[in-house]
Amino acid sequence: MKKLTWILAGLLLFVIILVIPCCHTLSHPGKVVLATTLLMAVWWLTDAIPMGATALVPLFIFPLFGVMSAKKVSPPYADRHIFLFLGGLIIAEAIQKWNLHKRIAVSIVNFLGSNPRTIILGFMVATAFLSMWMSNTATTLMMMPIGLAILASFGEKLEKSSDLLNFSKTLMLSIAYAATIGGIATLVGTPPNLVLAGMYQKLFHQQITFSQWFAIGFPISIFMLIFAWIYMVYFGFPFKNLPKERIKEIIKSEKESLGKMSYEEKIVLTVFILVAIGWITRSDIHIGNITLKGWADLFPYKKFIKDSTVAMLFAILLFLIPSKHGEGMILDWKDMKNIPWEVLFLFGGGFALAKGFEESKLTVWVGQQLSFITHLHPILLILIVVITLEIVTEFTSNTATTTIMLPILAGIAQLGHLNPLFLLVPATLGASSAFMLPVATPPNAIVMGSGVIEIKDMAKAGVWLDIFAAIVITLYIYFLV
Repeated sequence: MKKLTWILAGLLLFVIILVIPCCHTLSHPGKVVLATTLLMAVWWLTDAIPMGATALVPLFIFPLFGVMSAKKVSPPYADRHIFLFLGGLIIAEAIQKWNLHKRIAVSIVNFLGSNPRTIILGFMVATAFLSMWMSNTATTLMMMPIGLAILASFGEKLEKSSDLLNFSKTLMLSIAYAATIGGIATLVGTPPNLVLAGMYQKLFHQQITFSQWFAIGFPISIFMLIFAWIYMVYFGFPFKNLPKERIKEIIKSEKESLGKMSYEEKIVLTVFILVAIGWITRSDIHIGNITLKGWADLFPYKKFIKDSTVAMLFAILLFLIPSKHGEGMILDWKDMKNIPWEVLFLFGGGFALAKGFEESKLTVWVGQQLSFITHLHPILLILIVVITLEIVTEFTSNTATTTIMLPILAGIAQLGHLNPLFLLVPATLGASSAFMLPVATPPNAIVMGSGVIEIKDMAKAGVWLDIFAAIVITLYIYFLV
């Protein structure tokens, strides 16, 4: 009944925007795109119908109401950024299938020693690193069982105490936060980053390459990861009396249980390394006055080669290399059942909306209505954008939020004669910096299922991470980017 109410509310809002005699300066296509955006926003934010289904709405509304032809509205659903994300998901599936993620995590934890605080750091580094290349949802789903296994071992071999309880809370929350923070670093790490890249391409016909985003996102990710670790182990849920020798034995046992690296793990690790190198070195890298030419320059059709080309090349390679276990390959199509296809449709719907904003000039009109905020000091403007996106994302999907907000902010930037990235980048980063509530991000929701933490624990720790993220992102964008 509740979902039906929101379905009708979205449709009613759509009709009202179309029929009421307002917005005289807005063209008919602009009114249709605005009405469609509000309809999809209501359905996305309330989960009235599946998000993927909502994303398909522009495919019939835009042609029916004369915004653009079916021929124009369909291509965004096969945008190259969607295939970049899909390639990353396929490689992540191979990592999970052959248990490479556990080996990476346990190796990092083992390397950092047996001090409880460095164990937390090890989990955070491992989680953040994996989340840079895989969806933060998949990373959390992989890391949480490892963390719970270590906690179970601690529970069997160590005396239960408030220190052990606080260590458990810190570990679970640190995994969630590190997954979110690591995703900021790369284009494929979290969906909002790809929403930004796709919309920027659609609205301004310029690309954001993997290496360009990495130069922006990686430093912020490092700053936030360090702060999150310091806060969690020293101020959030402090712990003291955990015997290091016992902990060392447990970690050693976990490492030994993995055995030798299998043939399949070696293949997947090689592909994983090659695709990362391929993304980072595809285009020219500028270091001061020095320019390192990208490998794409070796090909006569350089302009046709994109990051999605690299992703698809190595993803398909995993279907071609035989496995030594059974008669199959490293990956078979049956392994694709865990791919979140709904998110790919969500990208398509967002890119279709962006195309509608561009065709109808709605970005310019929205910018005119909100032009007053462009008179604020730039640093205050960035801070407002980041905080707004953080607050909204605490209650809604960050992908849906960025999909709705980025075209609006693009219009504001255009009217204020600002570089669009001046608002779009902090908005994207802000949407990936919500740490207080379980509904804010999938990693938060997943670790709530561990049974170790309560909502008040997450809110207590998350509010300080939210504040720190808002300050760091604002200062970083204003003074450095």
